[in-house]
Amino acid sequence: MQGHPLDNFIFTVGSTNRQGHSRLHTLSEFLTLPDSIVTRHQDAKPIPVGRRYTFGRLRDAVKAELGDAGKGFEFVVPNVAQGEARFKVHDQASLSRTGGQKPKPGKAHRHTCSSKSEAQGGPTTGIYIPETTEPDDPPWQVHTTTPREDRGKAAAEAVIATEDDDEDTDGILGFLRRKNLIKGDKVRALAWTFNIDNADTMDMDTTWKVPGMLSEATIAQCAFVYELGRRLREETSMQGIYNADGVGCGKTFTTFMLLVLRRLASLTSQHLKEHPDQHIWSVENGGRCAFTQSIGIQCVCEKNSILEVLLNRLPESYSVVTAPIAVASVWEDHYVDFIEPVFTGANFPFRGEPVLYAYNWHDKTSLRPLGQSPRLSLASFMVEPILPRMSKSNARRVHEDVPARSRWTVDELGEALENGPNATQVSFQPHHAFTPQHSMSLVIVGRERLSLYASSTGTPDSDVVECWVKTAGKPPRAVKVAKCFLIDPSVIICDEAQEYKGKDSKISKALLGLWRRKERLKQAVPFAVFLSATPAIKDLSDLEMASSIINRQKGHHAKVMAALRLADRHSNERNSPSYIDAIRAACRAVDTWMISRAGYSPMLDQERRISALHPPPETITKAFDTPQELRRALGETIDKVRGGIVEHNVRVDPAAFEHVMMSVKGADLMLKAGSVPGLQACVTADSNFPYSMGRVEEDIQAYNDVRRRGDSAYFQKLDLLTRNDPMFVAMANIVSQASQGKVASKPHHQVSSSPLHVILFTQHPCNAAAAYIYLRENCGRRADVVCLLSDTKPAARAEKLGELRRSSQGRRVDKGDKSIVVITTFRLGGFGLNDFVFCNLMIQLGEPQKQAGLIQAIGRVARRGQTKKTFRFYLKREGSESEELLRIRNERRTGVCHEQLGQMRLFQGLTLH
Repeated sequence: MQGHPLDNFIFTVGSTNRQGHSRLHTLSEFLTLPDSIVTRHQDAKPIPVGRRYTFGRLRDAVKAELGDAGKGFEFVVPNVAQGEARFKVHDQASLSRTGGQKPKPGKAHRHTCSSKSEAQGGPTTGIYIPETTEPDDPPWQVHTTTPREDRGKAAAEAVIATEDDDEDTDGILGFLRRKNLIKGDKVRALAWTFNIDNADTMDMDTTWKVPGMLSEATIAQCAFVYELGRRLREETSMQGIYNADGVGCGKTFTTFMLLVLRRLASLTSQHLKEHPDQHIWSVENGGRCAFTQSIGIQCVCEKNSILEVLLNRLPESYSVVTAPIAVASVWEDHYVDFIEPVFTGANFPFRGEPVLYAYNWHDKTSLRPLGQSPRLSLASFMVEPILPRMSKSNARRVHEDVPARSRWTVDELGEALENGPNATQVSFQPHHAFTPQHSMSLVIVGRERLSLYASSTGTPDSDVVECWVKTAGKPPRAVKVAKCFLIDPSVIICDEAQEYKGKDSKISKALLGLWRRKERLKQAVPFAVFLSATPAIKDLSDLEMASSIINRQKGHHAKVMAALRLADRHSNERNSPSYIDAIRAACRAVDTWMISRAGYSPMLDQERRISALHPPPETITKAFDTPQELRRALGETIDKVRGGIVEHNVRVDPAAFEHVMMSVKGADLMLKAGSVPGLQACVTADSNFPYSMGRVEEDIQAYNDVRRRGDSAYFQKLDLLTRNDPMFVAMANIVSQASQGKVASKPHHQVSSSPLHVILFTQHPCNAAAAYIYLRENCGRRADVVCLLSDTKPAARAEKLGELRRSSQGRRVDKGDKSIVVITTFRLGGFGLNDFVFCNLMIQLGEPQKQAGLIQAIGRVARRGQTKKTFRFYLKREGSESEELLRIRNERRTGVCHEQLGQMRLFQGLTLH
């Protein structure tokens, strides 16, 4: 079989972390060409980050050896007969050139190096390498492709989807992810936009150097920006985009890329005004503006330029990203990792200009600058409202439908006055200290803090003024007006957008109020970017807030929601014609404002697909029966819960049964004891056993304190909690094997010289506590076990994970080093955090409340930066009705669920709908 030219390359990486240490690596593991391997060093380390590879992926894969100072690699080409050849690779360009050099034995070595990034050869024996020449000063932008004729047959395609790849084979995400956004004429348009010389050789390995960013963009990320620009040109009323790319597909990087290009558009527009003579079109420049060659992207003066679209549709102001606090810290890290302080490049026209400033809104009244950003006050980013003079004798007339409460927001006042008989406006002016520096800034704020800032009740009294209003037929009344939510950004980014659901939350009302404010004042509204790999957790109505902001054209949002609700109503009729028609209509409703791709999505022509950043984990399922002695007590609990449901006389919806359970006594214990039945025994023995309401975290704190360990209820009743439950024994065996570099139940898998690290996800803190204390007591000599629950603040959790990741480097089995085991819940650890890549074993203890939680949790380990094959141990509890109910619901078999629930003890005699 014809192999890829790099199949047999072995390269060494000198460690900056352990002096004198060098590890061998091989590229052969990237391709499914087992018979192409001629020489395989027994100590070679496989790098399973996908079947295609780039310089950036290789750099990330061996970061543990390179450290932060590592910049390049030395490739060794083995040849049994003639020795070996070595090539130094410093960047993506030299990697591509090295990949195009197929060694031929028996010829004299000839190789010309004419640039610093050129692959440099120094063979110990004669190996022929074709002569290459490169210009002394290569273009500033680097576009890389690997010629197709140099690839092996199996290397022509990117990763092909397996059953595990496609979490959404149906529904909206399945529709979007199977759709090829860039094909035919769009391929050439994409190449033209990003100044890629030859669209015919562009493939999924092509990268583009983003001005002002430290990493290159993949062609898929370029495609997102291109497609966004095209849609904004066609849909003039669209006020945002929903990026629902799969977990680990680089949504954060793509968003930073969008902000940087908006900054570049502003600079280029100003340059066009000041130096029109440098924006000349000529045949020599390929019929385009000469400035395009200087900046590496279609100039703002060219037709259909993405820079022109961003300039016109995104106002000239700062950006705000809001996310859960733990995820907000990830944005801070990515800002430092992705953004250059200033534009660089010897011939780049904006060299030395700042790229993007960033700030963390870390407390109520101040900002913390990131990187080299100058200090700016929080107040200077806010607008100042100009309120009309009002008094009891000069009350302003308003309509009757104004809020009845005595405290309003300034936007509620503005809307009331605008709609009143006299149509009075509340205007706003920028802060006196607002400067151009503010307009190139990004403010990172936790969702919780922004929600508090959006609330009129959370506004300090110093920012509350008294105003007088009057409705027809009633005397004047005083209202307190809170000057809250006075941000005035050009872009608002909502990360983990699945948390922003419903139109009645404080943040939803504040954002919609901001949009209406700008429309009242006839000013450009902000552009919204929603980010989530799992946009609909409960049902499609979760998209209501995003649609209400993005689809501002009259009647459009209502049509979208009507289509989504119709699909939800037919969700119990999978495979029926009515469901198929409804889901197709829902897909059409979101198709213009949502983009979603994953590691199996088609892109470009010739059946190419987006490369998965890391293959999905191999799932190892271990089923465990409920211990016999606990079944009677569990059955009695189920009977009590069923009786409570009957007493409330409610109908049960299997898709949303949690709402019923919240009001039924005993339901909480029934759900939590589903995966760990021993909890039932502990509560039976002690009615005060801590399994909810924050008492679990207090118990773990007592256990972690050596002086108070005996006070821990979980420690005291550990034997009762785990008695006759083989699941805990299997869990300990997984950890013990991992400490020896082995994967339990996989005896033929290659043994690692370093201990394997484990992340354990479960639904409830009480289940996490049971696993934590059991593993601490039984595996403490072989593993460092850590439990991260809600008593650890989000920023502290992120910091702890960073410490664990750094601590994991350099551990070795032959030195007796331990595995690291992190235990957390799907809710706390399954979203947004990226530091779990040092773990390649995942233990799923029980069922998640929602399937999205499992998808997100898997994405914490199987993502960019993961250097090993990943495994998911699914510890499945049999004989538990609550666990089976979750399984059926999460597998999206709602119709089957209706058929099966009637047979369950929990739902006998109940009405299902």
